[in-house]
Amino acid sequence: MINDWLIPFLKKVKCESFIDVGCGYGGLAGMVKAFFPQAKVVGVDISEGYIRQARESYPDVEFRLADARRLRLKNINVAHTHGFLIHVTHRNIKKTIRRIARIAKYCLFTESQGKEQPGTLVYDPKDYWNKRWGKKKPDLIDLNTQYYYCHDYMKIFKELGLKVKIIKDWKDNKKTRLYLCQK
Repeated sequence: MINDWLIPFLKKVKCESFIDVGCGYGGLAGMVKAFFPQAKVVGVDISEGYIRQARESYPDVEFRLADARRLRLKNINVAHTHGFLIHVTHRNIKKTIRRIARIAKYCLFTESQGKEQPGTLVYDPKDYWNKRWGKKKPDLIDLNTQYYYCHDYMKIFKELGLKVKIIKDWKDNKKTRLYLCQK
């Protein structure tokens, strides 16, 4: 469960501000706000529908409709993503990680390794969302979904000059790993 590692980590770093990039319906941002009511908590997503629902569900959290490549926040304690980087094209992966790393002191990236070769398209996003929702969701922007191998993530983080370490490894879940990156 996410609060087994996230909440102790946020306590350790004395969380004053937190951003969940790719927040979806806002559940994680809402949970962080409940544990740290004094903290500035922001959720960001590119889907208008997700942000609308998040605002309704968690009115005490700030939610922004935004592209992670263009975030303009400053001085955030902790930035968090979960299954977000697979939606970033290869052309934009470094720019996106760099932008997230610029705004936060600590960056937590939780990502899964796929079985496909690095950089291959895993599924057609239109088909995925249509099956998931049973109809076309016009507010979702179709993004390629690509899995990298764990060593690819490590290489990208290091190329960007980030100190990186794996702080959680879920081997039973397709090698899902939590990476902690710092400048």
